[in-house]
Amino acid sequence: MTTKRTMKLPPRMIVCLLALAASSTFAEPQPAAPKDATEATRAVNRAALADLPMSDKQSFEDARRGLVEALGDQVVMGDGGRRVWSLQGYEFLAKEEAPDTVNPGLWRQARVNMVSGLFKVTDRLYQVRGLDLSNMTIIEGDRGLIVIDPLVTAETAKAALELYFRHRPRKPVTALIYSHSHGDHFGGARGVVSGEDVAAGAVRVIAPAGFMEEAIGENAIAGIAMARHTQYQFGTQVPRGERGQVDAGLGKALSFGTTTLIAPTELIDKPVETRRVDGVDIVFELTPGAEAPAEMIMYYPQFRVLNIGRDTDDCFRDDSPHDHRNSHKTGTLPFELNLSAARRRLKCPRSPGDAVRPPPGIVRIGGKIRGDCFEHDLGVFPHLCRTLYGD
Repeated sequence: MTTKRTMKLPPRMIVCLLALAASSTFAEPQPAAPKDATEATRAVNRAALADLPMSDKQSFEDARRGLVEALGDQVVMGDGGRRVWSLQGYEFLAKEEAPDTVNPGLWRQARVNMVSGLFKVTDRLYQVRGLDLSNMTIIEGDRGLIVIDPLVTAETAKAALELYFRHRPRKPVTALIYSHSHGDHFGGARGVVSGEDVAAGAVRVIAPAGFMEEAIGENAIAGIAMARHTQYQFGTQVPRGERGQVDAGLGKALSFGTTTLIAPTELIDKPVETRRVDGVDIVFELTPGAEAPAEMIMYYPQFRVLNIGRDTDDCFRDDSPHDHRNSHKTGTLPFELNLSAARRRLKCPRSPGDAVRPPPGIVRIGGKIRGDCFEHDLGVFPHLCRTLYGD
């Protein structure tokens, strides 16, 4: 098997650059004086409430589907007794009705995102959700485990794997896959595998073409600017509360741990290709620019499950309160996506009359899909798959 490497910076230097960038991103929140909603905010939120199908509880049912063990008030600790992750502080979300300070769609999404823990998607395929901003997918291969997107930090990734091991056989990780080049999808790499095992050939690390250039460029070279952007985007310095940090839209919040990176040993560089990974056939399709410059989606034929790392799917899911994913706290902002080799342009969010087309690979396999697992919030199940992809 041909090994492709694109990085030229020494791994130690890359980790130091990432740590420098992450140090400001994942700082502990500082106290701030909260304010009540202005009349303009109240009016906008009242209008949103009138426009949303809030009586539809399907998202909550979907969120609980396949739950094996809930996280509860589990706290993930780091070196020196530092708190890395916890859902504590979100108790205010027990109320069903949104306060004046929060968009009702975001409030509902925040409550859906509280459903967290280990989930069984289908036989041999599991997800850990709500243990960080992103999800971690685990596939049971012939010899060991295939891990997709190891969360944001090593501490939460390790805790996610231990949660899985409480219910499934303890096997080694044989492959690590990065869906795209954003830090919340590779930062916990060393929490699930070691660099020594990768160097020895015991673990395959697979990523889309251009992964290292984009990961270094965004998270290290431009890391300080991106860290500041992330603080505004996710409210990392804002205390939790109905007048503060409520949710991040695509997950609860960022963890405050150790950001790591292990370089890929294999790159997916064809528009569509199938590789066998520990006995599991995976169809990879590159979707550069869909949400990240280096990105891909994966289809698992034997499970009939499509795995989408980020917001490639946002523009062809239903317009519901469930889908407050990449709009975060600031409301819904329009943006454009380029999808796969055909470079189809989508505008999102869409009006009901807009024509929206998924990537070519989804068109090809549409009728075969019986479930989606996303690397943020919950999945999509058969009743929605028929709507999105056809029978």
